[in-house]
Amino acid sequence: MLAGMSIPKVGDVFALPLRAGGFGACQVIADHGDTIELMGFAPIFDAAPTLAQVLASPPLELTHHFHKGGIERTRITKAPMPSTHLALGNAPPVYTPEQPGNSYSGLEYLGLQIALQARWDALPAEIVTAFRAVQGSTQTRRIHFGGSDVDVRESVTELSIQLSADAADWVKPALRSTQADVDWRALDALPALTKLELHGWSDALPAYLRSRPLIRTLRLYDDGVTELDLSASHLSDVFLSTPKLAQVTLANGTEQLQCNSCAPQSVRFPAPAPPLRLTYYSTKHVIQKLPQGLSELSTLRIVRTPGFEPAALGGCEVRALELNEVSKVPRFEELLDAKLSALTLTDCFDFEVSKAAARKPPAELRLSFHGIRKSVATILKRAWKGHPHLEIRGIKGDAWLEANIDNPFRNWIDTERKKGEAACKAYAAALRKITKLKAPKQAELKAILKGFVAAINRLDKKYGIDTLEREHTLDGFCLLLDKAGAAKHRETWLQSFDQWRDF
Repeated sequence: MLAGMSIPKVGDVFALPLRAGGFGACQVIADHGDTIELMGFAPIFDAAPTLAQVLASPPLELTHHFHKGGIERTRITKAPMPSTHLALGNAPPVYTPEQPGNSYSGLEYLGLQIALQARWDALPAEIVTAFRAVQGSTQTRRIHFGGSDVDVRESVTELSIQLSADAADWVKPALRSTQADVDWRALDALPALTKLELHGWSDALPAYLRSRPLIRTLRLYDDGVTELDLSASHLSDVFLSTPKLAQVTLANGTEQLQCNSCAPQSVRFPAPAPPLRLTYYSTKHVIQKLPQGLSELSTLRIVRTPGFEPAALGGCEVRALELNEVSKVPRFEELLDAKLSALTLTDCFDFEVSKAAARKPPAELRLSFHGIRKSVATILKRAWKGHPHLEIRGIKGDAWLEANIDNPFRNWIDTERKKGEAACKAYAAALRKITKLKAPKQAELKAILKGFVAAINRLDKKYGIDTLEREHTLDGFCLLLDKAGAAKHRETWLQSFDQWRDF
């Protein structure tokens, strides 16, 4: 059954859909008044599990990457579970903590950790051993790459590589190639690599990625490539700034595809079948037609796009659609007739509601709004009263939203209000100082950014900062760099960010 609109109780067990398909599970193990504490279970289930299957499973213990074990639990704001989470029943908690947890997060956190741990457990033992051997090391290894020798810290997890002579002036690569043919095996000396940023393309890279299952993220900048085949890789997150790209073939384990300054005509997947779910970013283009291949997915999540035309769903297999931070959704009412089983709008604050409110949605359509203007929520609640599958969460006052709509921390208030409000204020204060100075000098900008990170450090000490919130903080830091006109020195500032942060 759907989670419904009741407040979860201690002992309640839920199945949660995972980004790459399948289900994880969690249980409410404690009630702390304004928050509840959740514990995850280790397995990934192919289909929604039963209560008995979950209770027979071991708790989630994190040993992946830099985690050191222990049952993983987190606190979230007490509120009804999303309709995507399936209520399986109630049972005595599998684990009762001696002390309340001090980690606060959103609901996405546990699902992310379940998937990351499952991938880690599937790695060959020698890859895990090599990763552990360099963890925390400050030693360097000499890499012979592209005709030159470079000393690189052996524990590095992210690497920027320049293969193109005409890379942007902000690019500060760790490695450069002066040769047309690159021997990627040189990177074998860096066993902790998980992310590659590439300026220029090498046809030999995909075959090498097959041998590196820990490399899960690729960011590619290339003005000439027209076709990419990444199907042999283990990539889960792919970022492409490739304006001439017409076709990309992704690995079946791909979870996110972000296209900046490109709109490929075709997105393919290896046989036998595409993934069940994919998150698609198209940051510069209004989506009027989905790339061939995406239309074959059953669940599609569209994120950070200037706009989405309902006509894009014409002739598609998509049955569950989520629009997340989509700037404009014209003719929203047409989505009610798109033969969807589920429609979710998250942080979409600009869509016409009057025509939709005048219509009655299909009874079987699951409608969810996460992050919505209070004025719009009021209209929809009144118009669609009695709809069996209507969920509205994260209601934000119109005046507050106008003041914080561009604040990357605005949704933190849905998890922990005081922490969220403080984070919003810290970002807004830093932005005001940068705006006032117009073109701050390096010392001035350093003081502003360091002060911003110090404010988040204080929130980490008081409330805790989880993995997703760490990413949000980095996004906010980079936005401040952009506002200060310092993006071309991004790599240097990111090193400072890592030095200043405690989380």
